[in-house]
Amino acid sequence: MSERNPDGTFKQGVSGNPRGRPRSLPKVVKAWREHTDEAIETVLRVMRTGEDKDALAAAKECLNRGWGQAKIPVHLMRDGDEDEVAELSDAELEEIVRGEDDEAEEEPEAEESLADWSRRNAEERDE
Repeated sequence: MSERNPDGTFKQGVSGNPRGRPRSLPKVVKAWREHTDEAIETVLRVMRTGEDKDALAAAKECLNRGWGQAKIPVHLMRDGDEDEVAELSDAELEEIVRGEDDEAEEEPEAEESLADWSRRNAEERDE
């Protein structure tokens, strides 16, 4: 039992939940993961046919609940070179932010890759 003050509150440095909140319920996660194969088949079917968007949303939700949402790495491109954000100074980061806020950028064209679009917009800003 945890120790409390006379008014019922916990003493300083004492927690009522020393182990913390459980990260997830293993049985629930296991139940979601049991449907992984079906969810993947659904995603592939909708990808190929373009039908049943509701099934796609349900399959994605099933995968997210069972395995967690996919992590998306973010890379900062500057002057055509890839820099690690952690290596940039505060002044460099502020400069990048100020430059990005100045102009609204246009959307990439359908046949243009995101990298080409990003490079083209960087060149236009430098002119």
